[in-house]
Amino acid sequence: MAVLLGWLPDLARAQLTSPGPLARPHAQLDGACKACHPAKAELSAARCLACHGVLREALRAKRGYHARVKGTCWSCHKDHHGRDFPLISWPGGAPAAFNHATTGFALVGKHKSLACERCHQPALQRIGVEGVPQARRRTSFLGLTTACYGCHKDPHNGSLGSRCTQCHQEGSFKSVLRFSEHHRTSFPLRAKHAAVPCAKCHQGPGPNGVWVFRKIRHSDCGDCHKSVHVNTMGQGQAKKRLACSACHVEAGAKLIRFPAALHPPTVALTGRHERAACVRCHGKQANRQELPVQCVGCHRDPHQSRFGRQCAKCHTSHLSWRINPRAVPKAPVSPTQKAIAAWTGIPLEKVKAVSFHNRTRYALEGRHVLVTCNQCHKPSRGHKRLRGLAFKRCADCHRDVHEGQFNRRPAALAAASEAPARCESCHAVHGWKLVGYGVADHARSRYPLLGAHRGVACVACHSSRRPAASRFTFADRSCAACHRDPHRGKHQLPPGKTIGCEACHDVTSFRRVAFDPSRTRRPLGGAHQRAACASCHRGAGPGQLSFVGTPVRCDRCHGDPHLGQF
Repeated sequence: MAVLLGWLPDLARAQLTSPGPLARPHAQLDGACKACHPAKAELSAARCLACHGVLREALRAKRGYHARVKGTCWSCHKDHHGRDFPLISWPGGAPAAFNHATTGFALVGKHKSLACERCHQPALQRIGVEGVPQARRRTSFLGLTTACYGCHKDPHNGSLGSRCTQCHQEGSFKSVLRFSEHHRTSFPLRAKHAAVPCAKCHQGPGPNGVWVFRKIRHSDCGDCHKSVHVNTMGQGQAKKRLACSACHVEAGAKLIRFPAALHPPTVALTGRHERAACVRCHGKQANRQELPVQCVGCHRDPHQSRFGRQCAKCHTSHLSWRINPRAVPKAPVSPTQKAIAAWTGIPLEKVKAVSFHNRTRYALEGRHVLVTCNQCHKPSRGHKRLRGLAFKRCADCHRDVHEGQFNRRPAALAAASEAPARCESCHAVHGWKLVGYGVADHARSRYPLLGAHRGVACVACHSSRRPAASRFTFADRSCAACHRDPHRGKHQLPPGKTIGCEACHDVTSFRRVAFDPSRTRRPLGGAHQRAACASCHRGAGPGQLSFVGTPVRCDRCHGDPHLGQF
């Protein structure tokens, strides 16, 4: 038999001695037994690796599944069982049960749900596949790399190296982990910058969304941020341009820390100005271009330009809006002020000393020149009160000694052209006791001054001995309210009926009597009409007259020349 096999061809001899047909991938080796079974030698891994060069290189690099399992090639890959017999014996019994972690690349995240052919395809085989036919590569699970760029396109074009997991995770490529080593770059992330998403700075232009991590300009805030200071803060002027860090900090753009020394000297930040908010002058966006350099550009002028625009002559911004009295500008003294000063005996120098008050809404005249500042501008919390003072009426400063009597005017007075309720109707600043209420003014009152009343002094009626509440208002305007009754009430004609003083007297003169005797029980006739009243109406005392109980018989006044004969 051995002799017979010796002269047969290799193919015929293999068909007689082979345990079974080779699998389809090895079908081209039919009859070439020595390719795997050399003479007098058993199978060896070296013979397998002689054909499977990709696996040989992986084993040398200790990479992949085969570098981690023990045993011979044919313990897993059995042949001679027919053309359709699978050469791969999957651990677990099926590809789906294969533990991919044994290859050195565990499937986690999005990789876990991918089909095998998504990764194991010729287009992604990059290691040791040179010269391997395309047909063999379609069924191979070798030649892949575990680096991300082996399957995925590098959007950074290699600018960040191959350590993709430093920023990304396998659960989602778009879910970027915080780059933990940004402090090693030329722009460490601090304060507000630490919370900024990566895409805000590194998202490149264009629709492809390529991220940029190299050569990003960051030497100036304007490289990323748009300046709101349009044509202000020295923008557009290289020599005058202020760096953003001169005012702003990374903790927040609204947290402004501007050194007062850097402020232009046109408006120095001193005193209260140092504590003022920037937006008060520079606007909400700090883009107010034309900034005023005068005080009235920001502050309301309470003097309405009467003192000019140089506020610093009188005021200072150090602690408060205090006045420097020595720097207050003087004003011309009016002729009226000079005349009043001469008439009241006030030195003209005192008038000149307070002439600055002429620029205000209340010029000082007369006795007001002698008033000290604190009497009107009463200090509050250590500072004089200069604003909000009432001065339109005398009662704003002075107590009304008339206790509001002139505010309770009758309708006739209320309609008068000159309202007597104002103090100026009677008094003047020359002196409070110089009353200017005359006869013409009294004629418009409820009691015009007539006859002898015109020559009576005011205090004779409006005496301080009367209660202040009724000193200028008289409910009783009869003669008896002011004058003593010399008749002691005994002027009842006829009995039981009182006749007022006006029945006999008038205001021209009290001694002028205008009495009609025909109204009495004893009308006067003949010589009686020429007789003096006192000759019949003698009173109990000198100068007194009595009109009650006067005798009416002739012999009561005249002697009886007939000695009682009749």
